Amino acid sequence: SKVKEWVREGFDGVVVAADVDLVALMGKILPALKPSKPFAVYHPYLQPLSELHSALMKNSSVARVDLTEPIMQRHQVLPGRSHPNMTDSASGGYFLTGFKILPNE
Repeated sequence: SKVKEWVREGFDGVVVAADVDLVALMGKILPALKPSKPFAVYHPYLQPLSELHSALMKNSSVARVDLTEPIMQRHQVLPGRSHPNMTDSASGGYFLTGFKILPNE
């Protein structure tokens, strides 16, 4: 099938947004990711990405693993003054990003 062919050839990058066991999923995806290529994982909750972050930090084939929470805040702009809208929710989910590397042997 086409998917098996893609896995054999390797991926140039991976973006994941799924509500599954992320540690298990990335354990299957990372071997198919080409060296020096990026990956990004989105999840609406911090805990699954925190668990994945811990697992990836023990993996010698990944580098620059970063867990972030993007914040977009609206501002009220009035003549001569502006301020952030204090009733906005800060959480829009979380991103874990990194790069696949060749481990030192």
